[in-house]
Amino acid sequence: MTVDLETPTRRRSRLPLAAAAVLSLVVLGVLGWQWRHPHAFPGAGNAVGFNAGQPGTPVFFGVTYPEDGTDVAVTIHDADVEVVGAGADATVVVCTLGPQDARSVGVVAGDVSDYCTSLVPAAGAELDVGGRHQVLLEVVPDEPGTLRIDGVDLLYSQGWQRGWQRIGSTYTVRTG
Repeated sequence: MTVDLETPTRRRSRLPLAAAAVLSLVVLGVLGWQWRHPHAFPGAGNAVGFNAGQPGTPVFFGVTYPEDGTDVAVTIHDADVEVVGAGADATVVVCTLGPQDARSVGVVAGDVSDYCTSLVPAAGAELDVGGRHQVLLEVVPDEPGTLRIDGVDLLYSQGWQRGWQRIGSTYTVRTG
């Protein structure tokens, strides 16, 4: 009778290798998830409504700032909103807040120059970590009626992370 003593040893030596491979895949999966899902901003929630009067009047909604504790600048690559209901132009912009630290944009109809020293399109904007930048939603209704925007989708990077995040509230504007 012949006994093969090598087979159990070979099988046991493959087990740690297989476990290491599985662990490596799990770690890569977690890192991949983290890389594609940044969280520089608070999540979406709440609802804000505004009666804008006549079509053509811009309405600015303060959407968000980077969350407290964010220590790396945020670069916005793209911003997307979907208008439901009455027609409107909706644009995401970044406001550089004026020297009055306590003043930020809540909801403003018309001119925001009392709050913002500059307004730039969100795509391409870099938000500093000092809290001087605020993301705004500018809505210009072009017909009477009610419109709704369910949050703002931002594609941005923060450090090594890059991905989409829905931020802001549900915004309702009534005109006419």
